[in-house]
Amino acid sequence: MREADLLDLIKRIEKVRSIPYACQAAVDVITDSLQHSSASIHLMNARCDRLEAVAFSKHPPGVFQLSKGGSFLWRTLDKGEPRTVGLPCARGYHQGMPEARHALLVPLISKGTRWGLLAVESAKPNEFTEADCLFCKLVACILGNSISHMKMEERFSASLQTLSGRNTQNRILLDISLELFSSKDRQQIIERFVRSIYNNLGYDKVFLFLREFPSGSLSLAASRGKSLSMDILDELLAGQKGLLGRVLMTGLPALSNDVTQDPDYFPDDEKTRSELAVPVKYGETFWGVLVLDEYTKDAFRREDLQLASILCSHLAVVLDNIEFFRRLERDLDLMEGLHDIVSGAASESDIVSLCNRIALQLRERTRYSLVEISAVVDEKTGRSRILSSSRPEAATPGFLEERSKRLWERGGGLCAQAIKTRSVVNVSDVRASDNYVCLDKETLSEVDVPIIFGERIYGVLCVESGQAAAFKEEDLRCLTILARHIGVLWAHYELLDRTTARSLQDPLTGQWNRRCLHEKLREEIDRAGRYQTQFSIVMVDLADFKEVNDKFGHAVGDMVLVEISAFLSANLRASDSFFRYGGDEFMALLPETGREEAQAMMERIEKDMSERTWSNEAVRVLVDSGIATCPPDGTDVDSLIRLADFRLYEQKRKRKLLRAQETGEK
Repeated sequence: MREADLLDLIKRIEKVRSIPYACQAAVDVITDSLQHSSASIHLMNARCDRLEAVAFSKHPPGVFQLSKGGSFLWRTLDKGEPRTVGLPCARGYHQGMPEARHALLVPLISKGTRWGLLAVESAKPNEFTEADCLFCKLVACILGNSISHMKMEERFSASLQTLSGRNTQNRILLDISLELFSSKDRQQIIERFVRSIYNNLGYDKVFLFLREFPSGSLSLAASRGKSLSMDILDELLAGQKGLLGRVLMTGLPALSNDVTQDPDYFPDDEKTRSELAVPVKYGETFWGVLVLDEYTKDAFRREDLQLASILCSHLAVVLDNIEFFRRLERDLDLMEGLHDIVSGAASESDIVSLCNRIALQLRERTRYSLVEISAVVDEKTGRSRILSSSRPEAATPGFLEERSKRLWERGGGLCAQAIKTRSVVNVSDVRASDNYVCLDKETLSEVDVPIIFGERIYGVLCVESGQAAAFKEEDLRCLTILARHIGVLWAHYELLDRTTARSLQDPLTGQWNRRCLHEKLREEIDRAGRYQTQFSIVMVDLADFKEVNDKFGHAVGDMVLVEISAFLSANLRASDSFFRYGGDEFMALLPETGREEAQAMMERIEKDMSERTWSNEAVRVLVDSGIATCPPDGTDVDSLIRLADFRLYEQKRKRKLLRAQETGEK
């Protein structure tokens, strides 16, 4: 997966803080990921009047040095936007890979500063795909920010080297500053920073107030010397009092060599006589404040202020660097999560099950408050029908039909707008939207992404949040990618339904497959209606089965699937039926069985499984299950499966929550 390649690039750059190494790592990861490609990087020199090649992979660039002018590379860098070009090119582009047919140029930019250019050449006859372009842009983003931070580190280190020759105190501060780069753990850096200042510089008290995130609230991150009581700390932060408050208001350092005469001083310790407060700030990002206290008057000199300011700026650079990579890793985790959702959903055999799984898993793995997927009924009017929803009531018979009816009677909402325009609709505050239809009072922002494949619009992915302006650029990008995957699968299922007659037996386990399940369910629903009886279905999921495949390999995983399916099937009655629903999920059909009987059966099976191991590797596997009973829980196939699936995920969620609580207690 390319997400793994990007995370590996981050780790490699962080391990060796070198610009040439970072550039070489970037071109290597591109050529490893993109077949038939060659990559190179040119950086601007110190005078910004020449581009110089610093790294390349597979083929050297067409030119190693390029003076500023009207060449294709310089024009692309000046515009600051990626662009592609067909090769050979007569517009001043120097081709490096002889057989290349296309080139993609991506400027390396961080916070408005242009550092250079990434050039990727490809021998493929077709142009770069959208996924290729996104991957190269992410590599350029990582590299641009890394270069920016390493340049800043070089400047700070040079400043500190100059100061270090002046006196012993400055040499100590140099050691403290350089030590910041010996770790990438945020809390470890903070503790080490404060401890070093306290131990090596001899201040009576050291307090470091920081924000966890740039937009977060301020808190005491670390301290040495006499501690502050919770009451004093709360009053100090809530009221932004003292020299701390002055720094927060002005963004400038504050120094008082006689706090008894300073009206802004907050008396947290009667022995304090001098106080110095310095902002921890990098660019426009205000991370917090460093506060130093002394028990003597006139304790701080101008040199103390100067050096403390340098150290705080240096700390801010490190924090900014950590936050950038942490944010990027969160985005990559989201993309990887979407990949897992799509991979799991691809095992579904019909579009309703597909949408139901995606809605539940997307809600479970993100901060979104509601996920729904609708099918287009009429593109011209924008009318739609809700197929799936992450709301608990979605499994209730008739709930989605009634919800669809309410939405259409009130104009179709933002979903209709997305259908008619075939474009993403992102409303940061639904209270200000004339098109929004309120079906959930807690919703403050909503995004609707059309599901399109080819020339046809199949449906809409609707995501809501209880926070205003909740959907950022990375959310829109990931949701758009997910909608495209759904469109492909949707078209695929329709094609299969029209052209493919599937066998009724799962080739791996020998159990009945999902197609057979649907036919059996329809038959059982008819029989229950005729004879006024009831039956239950049980959806069974092998808990955390992905870990089995990751640890032991897919061969062992398949063996465990076969053994467990045989065990589960053998523990049913002769009148029951057992099916492989997909992946590591199974379904049991229990005629003339109520919910309580089905629950008792599953408790017995779960107990037996907790005492068993599987395959020669002695693998232990637990199960999660969800039960639905006809007729009380529904009288159609989709409603019953949807409810069983929902109850399964509820049990899975509760099990994980309980395990997390137990782990926390221990």
